[in-house]
Amino acid sequence: MAKITILDSGYLTSSNTNRLDTGFMANGGSPIYLNAVRIAPSQAGSVDKQARPGSNRLSEVNFGSAPNPEIVISGLLKSSSTDDMALAYALFMLPRTIGYKYVYYPSTGTDKNDQLVYRMAYGVDGADSDATNPLRLGRAFTTAEQTTFTIAAYYYIRVRFTSFTPIQEANSEMIRFELVGVITA
Repeated sequence: MAKITILDSGYLTSSNTNRLDTGFMANGGSPIYLNAVRIAPSQAGSVDKQARPGSNRLSEVNFGSAPNPEIVISGLLKSSSTDDMALAYALFMLPRTIGYKYVYYPSTGTDKNDQLVYRMAYGVDGADSDATNPLRLGRAFTTAEQTTFTIAAYYYIRVRFTSFTPIQEANSEMIRFELVGVITA
């Protein structure tokens, strides 16, 4: 299980301009800490899979463009926990607020190397140039971002969440949740 943090940036674009007021950010713009969650990123390719009529042979497959990867974060909350219920509300607001979200592992120590979110953001070699590392999905917080968010130089992926689904079964205090988003530039 993973440990991650989600932060509503309040910014409408990746250029970090026109920041919204904290009243329009999930959790008031404060970090949302999630422990023991499951992270399931997925990547698909835009591939032409059409069969050739009248042939039983393999056909050449053409590549279009790759859609943005998706990420699913799932976990458990306890309905008898005041902290977990506050967390449920913060998670519920993530798809509703319009600023993009940072998803990151909150550590600069060697423990980060075992975390999928960190590896997705860091890329192959951590090069901060998209020209040298075009398949990297994230980057490190800049000095300006570190100041704005009072945060360390963590590596993050930028996400726009599309849905949050909490499920509580009858006679159970446990709430399963699934948070789905699209990783964005």
